[in-house]
Amino acid sequence: MKKIVLAVACGITALSLSAQNLLKNPDFEEIIPAKLSNAIKKYLDAEEIPKGWSFNPPGNPSKFTIMTDAETSQKGSCYLRVEQKDPKLASSCTQWWLPVQGGKKHKLSVFAKGKGTILLQVIAYTGKKQIIKSFTSGKMQPVGADWKEYSFTAELPSNAKLANIHFKMNGVVDLDNAAYIVVE
Repeated sequence: MKKIVLAVACGITALSLSAQNLLKNPDFEEIIPAKLSNAIKKYLDAEEIPKGWSFNPPGNPSKFTIMTDAETSQKGSCYLRVEQKDPKLASSCTQWWLPVQGGKKHKLSVFAKGKGTILLQVIAYTGKKQIIKSFTSGKMQPVGADWKEYSFTAELPSNAKLANIHFKMNGVVDLDNAAYIVVE
């Protein structure tokens, strides 16, 4: 009987560990002041930013706004609004250098709404300069007026140690409750 209880407890622990969200501040609830250089301010318009997140490199003018409205958020009290100022370009919201388990399936997801399109991307690395493979959710997908989960699953190469995740958008897109988890 003790062996069965121990096996069940180990199984539950393994499931909870594998479903652990690898993203920092995935719900955009933790907000910090945007400390942007003048060079970056030409391209990135933000007073506050969600802690742990980076935004597109200089060249793609975008506006990022923390929306604090529990009634219109997907869950919680905040979400991130991304507005691409040039319709020919895409904005991106990124987390860098997440430790990952190579040879395992990983799921990237985010809830989005608005008027625009979204693409999800994971780039696997063996080290900070050694890209192994890039995975995407396919083509840019239209985002509608109601919250909807966008996601995809990819098996990372066995030698993957790090990953960068990107949400690429154009138009006006609201993001909330992102997740990057090991599913297998």
